[in-house]
Amino acid sequence: MSIPAPAPAPAPAPAKPVSNRRVWWLLVVLLLLLNGIAWQRVQIADWVSQMAASKLSQGNATQAEKWLAYAEKFSPQSPMVELRHAQLSRLQGDFDEAQKHLQRAKYTGADATLLDREEWLALAQSGRMALAEPELGRLMNEANGEEPEICLAYSLGYIRVRNFAAALTFLDAWARDYPADPRAHAWLGQVYAELQRTGDAEKAFRQALNLDPEYPLAGLGLGQLLINSKQTEEAIPFLQIALADPEFGAAAAAGIAACYQSLSRSEDAAEVLDKALTRFPNDHRILVELANLLVEKGEHAAAIEKLQPFIDAGTKRREIRYAYATALRGVGRIEEATVHFDYAAEAAQQIAAANTRAATAATDPKNAQLRLDIGLTQLNYGNSEDGLTWIHSALELQPDLKEAHRALAEYYQSKGSEDAKFLHLAQLHRAIAGPQPINHTQVPSTIPLAPEH
Repeated sequence: MSIPAPAPAPAPAPAKPVSNRRVWWLLVVLLLLLNGIAWQRVQIADWVSQMAASKLSQGNATQAEKWLAYAEKFSPQSPMVELRHAQLSRLQGDFDEAQKHLQRAKYTGADATLLDREEWLALAQSGRMALAEPELGRLMNEANGEEPEICLAYSLGYIRVRNFAAALTFLDAWARDYPADPRAHAWLGQVYAELQRTGDAEKAFRQALNLDPEYPLAGLGLGQLLINSKQTEEAIPFLQIALADPEFGAAAAAGIAACYQSLSRSEDAAEVLDKALTRFPNDHRILVELANLLVEKGEHAAAIEKLQPFIDAGTKRREIRYAYATALRGVGRIEEATVHFDYAAEAAQQIAAANTRAATAATDPKNAQLRLDIGLTQLNYGNSEDGLTWIHSALELQPDLKEAHRALAEYYQSKGSEDAKFLHLAQLHRAIAGPQPINHTQVPSTIPLAPEH
């Protein structure tokens, strides 16, 4: 039986051509959408920048930076984005960068009221309180929901000039009016710690952590407080809260490593320091703890190598000099070690005296000479940043204090090789200070005669 051949498959129907009208309508809709996005990109950028502002109000600068990066993708010329950048730089203490963003915000047409507020907050936070204080009432009246940000800037300004009495008054009012804001309580803890009111400081830090268990400033502050009271094991979990923070991470890592070393957990200390070193390769606190760990393991030469760059740069930090001396002693360089041990002992004594005077300054906030004396001690034996802060606070009270200008001129002159702007600052302060006064006690009582010819 023959099998019939299969019938041929029907030919496919020809594709129906898309009408030109439909194509044009699709193009028109697409162009309208793209044009709408282009017209709205500034508004989108402004909305995204509000997310950055929200993160800043939570004390999270890292997330704020990420949101501002997103905002810039929509509109790099947005005045609001520039204002938020200025706010971020101000809160990070970079006032030069804040000023650059404020200028850009002004150039791109920022709201005059917002621009004015941010300019005054930058002035206040930088410690120019004589200028900023008269504007406080007006700023609070026009705050429009930004009262906590104003409180923060003025509080940090008072802390910067070491007017702790004014800072406490301001912080107490902020904490009372905004009890759910952890920042007020955390900064209260910082001031109480400076004044060695340990119980009040611990209470304030714990209150901040009750409101925000991940608040890094409070975690670091409480951890350091517990270390000082020899509660090293209890300090570690609080220091770990601050470990990931770019601003406080180095101090937290150094504190955790010190805790582990005191608990004879050298391997854990080494692991923390190794990780921190990749993030903060030039931080003296990390390198000092690493040097101490190397000394403990008997690797004195390696410890010397870690600290040598600071010594060569003429560091005055007593913790570096002491760690370096310990390492030198380990390799038998006793005479050199003695020089650094003696300096560290002298520095510790001088800083202790300065800390005592700092407590006096809290009850005598208008004493410019006292603030200058503290600043000079810190500049010569301690943390140069603290020294500069105290000296500038003295000038805030007495702008023509020549000794202060002379000290600043010498300091900035010594930093001239790092940046030309320091030489300009040195010249400016030297001009205000005037000529060096003659010390008549050093003039010989009998002026020798010129030799005869």
